[in-house]
This record gives sequence, structure tokens and C-alpha cells, in this order.
Amino acid sequence: MFPSLQFVLWSPANMDPTRPLHINMADQPDPPRVSIIMACRDSARYLGTAIESLLADAPHDSEVIILDDGSTDDTPHILKQAADRDSRITLLRNEQPQGVAVGRNRCARAASGKYLVQMDADDVVIPGRIRAQVQFLDAHPDVGVLGGAIELIDARGRKFRTRSYPAHDSQIRAIMYRVSPFAQPAVTMRRELFLQAGGYEPSYLFAQDLDLWLRLAKVTRFANLMQPVLQYRVHGRSTTARFIRRIQLRSARLRLKAMVNHGHRPSLVDLVFIFGTVAATILPLPAVLRVFEWIRDKLISPLKT
Repeated sequence: MFPSLQFVLWSPANMDPTRPLHINMADQPDPPRVSIIMACRDSARYLGTAIESLLADAPHDSEVIILDDGSTDDTPHILKQAADRDSRITLLRNEQPQGVAVGRNRCARAASGKYLVQMDADDVVIPGRIRAQVQFLDAHPDVGVLGGAIELIDARGRKFRTRSYPAHDSQIRAIMYRVSPFAQPAVTMRRELFLQAGGYEPSYLFAQDLDLWLRLAKVTRFANLMQPVLQYRVHGRSTTARFIRRIQLRSARLRLKAMVNHGHRPSLVDLVFIFGTVAATILPLPAVLRVFEWIRDKLISPLKT
């Protein structure tokens, strides 16, 4: 950017101020525009596939920051092998598990890109995702958070559904107090905005993404791409499958809190959905999952175009 600019610094190595240290700014690489972040724990089963897909889609000048949150399986070995093969990868580690919110925040603080591309260790990036989301954000500077449609796949990677989310800011805000308007690992956002908002709330074990969307709603606009950007794996060990009751209870509390703090006047439908999903948590776990999926699809389907 500055081909002839040089700084002359005193070199403490020889303690001789008459011997300057010359730094040519033309030799310094530009920071990456895209930072892909992932926090994982005991993710060995699907981790290799996830990393392979994101590296194939990542620009050559991007960075990939992956945090191992105290894994006890083969995750550290898989991560080291990947980092040895690709210099874009930077590895972080928590010796003791601290939770996904802490992990994602640490990755974001270590990143230097303009955009943060979210990714989970059991999902698969669909080719073209990063380019499409970056181009959209470049063209829409008022949008701070961008999601996209997802393909649902099973434990073996077989696609069985496509789920789209509402495209426009007004549609997204219309359902935020009922269901989450984004698939978390399909989101790309502006890093500066994320950091200014304080990132994910580290004390929340569940629904950290909803909490962040509700806070960011005060300062930015939202959007979703209609094209699928991610294959979202549905399996029995996923966080949603194991903890859906706790996720729904935490989500209800967050929405009620946001209504008070943000001055949102809930409609009768908002309240019915909030308390209805809470009431559904008394059902057996498979029934809770079916109710949750039904509610989400009924709300999202009419708004996805």
C-alpha cells in the first residue's frame, strides 16, 4: 500500500542508536479480510470433514482460527495434522473446558479479518458460501449479520431437507421473539460489530446466539441469503438434540428480558409462542424436538422469500 515508506527504529538488540533497524512496509502482508472461527470439543468424528470443507472454500489470503476446548478424544491430533498441512490455520486451546461462548469469543479476539465466518465442527461448508456472503456484506454496509439457508444432513451426511430463513431485516425482526432467525454456524458478521457488542455472553451455556442477535438488533440490520451455505448435521450428540429443553427455557427468558430492556411491545402471538414452547418442555424429549421443529418451520416458511 505504501511502496516507499520505511520506519527507522532504534534496535535494542545491539543497544547502539547509531545502527537503525529498517522496516519496509511494502514487505508487511495485508491483514486478511476473512477470519473463519470454530470452537470445538471432543469433535473427532466429524471434525476432519468440517475442516476439509472450510479450507476448500476459504480464500487463499484468509485465516482459520480453531479452538480446542479441552478435548479428551482425538480432536487435538486431527487439528495438529490440519495445521501442519495448511498455514492458514491457527490453533488455540483451553486446557480445561470453558464452554462454546468463551471459545468463540477467544477466536474472535485473536482474529484480524473484517468478517467473521462462523463454523461448527460437525457441519459442512457448501462451496461458494464465503464468497457469496462476503460479496453481499460488501454491497450492503448497513447489514452487520448475514445468515443463509441450510441443508439438513444426517449422521452419515445424507441430505434430507433444506431449511430457508427470512431474507429481509423486517421479516427477521418479526420472528426474533418467537424463534431464532439464523442458523448460527451459517452466519458471517462484521468482526468490529461483534467485538463492540461484547461477543457472546460467557455465562450462558445455551442460546448464546439468540442473546447476541437480540443485542445486535439495536445497532445493525440483518439478512439471510436464500441459497444454502451450509450442511447442518442433525445427530443424537448435537447440542440441540441433547439440551432442547434447557435451550427453550433459556430462550424464553432472553426474549422476555429483551422485551423489557429494548422496549419491544410483544403481540399476543409473541407471548403465545414464548409460553407455548416453555409448556412443551414437559413433554418427552422426542416430542419436544418435534414440537420445536414444527413451530420453527411454520413460522419461517411464509417469510423465506
